[in-house]
Amino acid sequence: MKRVLFSIVFLLTYATAALADFSISGVKFAADSASDESGIDTIMVVKSTEDAYLTYKSDAKFNFKWFSFDIEGNKSELKTEEVATDTTFVKLNDVATSGYLLQFDDDNSESVWVFRCKDFTPKMDTLIVHTSIEDQCDYAQLQIYPDEEPAPAMEYKGLSEKSELAVMPQFLSLKYDSVYYADKEFVIEKKEYNLPAMDKLEDVIDHTIKAPLDTTRFVVYANQYAVKLDEADSVKSVLFKPFAVESHVFASVRIREDAINENDKGEPTEPTEAKAGEPLQLKGSSPVNFEALNYSSAAAYHYMWSLSKSKEYSPLILKSHDKDFRYTFTEQGTYYLKVEVSNDAVSEDYKEGCTQVREFQIEVRESQLDVPNVFTPNGDGVNDLFKVAYRSIIEFHGWVYNQWGGLVYQWVDPAQGWDGTINGKPAADGAYMYIIEATGSDYDSDGKRVKYLKRGSVSIIR
Repeated sequence: MKRVLFSIVFLLTYATAALADFSISGVKFAADSASDESGIDTIMVVKSTEDAYLTYKSDAKFNFKWFSFDIEGNKSELKTEEVATDTTFVKLNDVATSGYLLQFDDDNSESVWVFRCKDFTPKMDTLIVHTSIEDQCDYAQLQIYPDEEPAPAMEYKGLSEKSELAVMPQFLSLKYDSVYYADKEFVIEKKEYNLPAMDKLEDVIDHTIKAPLDTTRFVVYANQYAVKLDEADSVKSVLFKPFAVESHVFASVRIREDAINENDKGEPTEPTEAKAGEPLQLKGSSPVNFEALNYSSAAAYHYMWSLSKSKEYSPLILKSHDKDFRYTFTEQGTYYLKVEVSNDAVSEDYKEGCTQVREFQIEVRESQLDVPNVFTPNGDGVNDLFKVAYRSIIEFHGWVYNQWGGLVYQWVDPAQGWDGTINGKPAADGAYMYIIEATGSDYDSDGKRVKYLKRGSVSIIR
């Protein structure tokens, strides 16, 4: 007779349902594979032994004979089929655990071991969650305390002299709501998984998990069979409040989108996340409009922004306790900015909480101003405007005059320029005079802002 093998999965039924050749009718059950060394072919766990029957269906007819036996090898005859049949059944003994042997015409046999679930379900007393551990900002520790009278191990053994005592591994199931970061928000995720295998719950179980980022409650169920058969004992933790902090900070510099000839106008303009231990480097010409937006987990309580021109952050230009940070840099130079995001256990005097730090390096370019001497306002989209090339200019004023000294155009935004018209009509080709006054973001040797005075002529050529 071929050996019946099973993968480690659970099959449940209330009515008679085939499980390879064996099945149980009348009660809900779970089936599992047995240890090869045990001499047992199949393990079954039933919700109850009352009105429960173990059935076997064969491809051929035999004079079947049923026996029950215990772990010490004591054997008792239960039933003999006097007439050959392909289907046979026997009522389960009303005991916590028992083995069953089915013989086929005295030549071959198969064995099943049955456990009554309620007699082997681990009993739990308390579930405690600890955050006062060395790496509390990354992990939390769960401790599961057993009941004073733990359930016995699920032991079984075949009748053969070569059979070895085996124990069915049991798993406690942990469930809780977790939170993970995705696309600038924190999303709830339901976690459920088995804890490491055990023979029985008799000692305190320590289990370490990644520190939860939001309020949650932990629930542990025992064991895997009891869960499937709705017989599981469970224990809950008190409501857990998050201690760990997770912070994601995105920064950008804003530039004039129409400043097509501005030098080093700044990149990136799209928000970019600062990584831990890697200062995010941004640059641009003055004025640099800087913005940093903070997306932090529920435990975030304190926000401390520090801005300096020194890597050591001393002296400081300013401090801010706002969640987000916005600042306009008008002076040339390199700036260092950091944000410290902490939970409410952190204060000026007490530093035992959790803090995440993100850093930024902002480079404001030296000022520059260049003026072209010709432009071609013919509508071809190339060099159609008389405009300057610049960077880090914080004040600007320009004038254009005709050959008789008449003012034909003026502007105050270096990103703009003259289109070569006067009162809406095309100006005549030829030379025109300009005067441009501007102030840069950097300073000269006397400590004053760099000034620009540009005088010259520009020619229109169509």
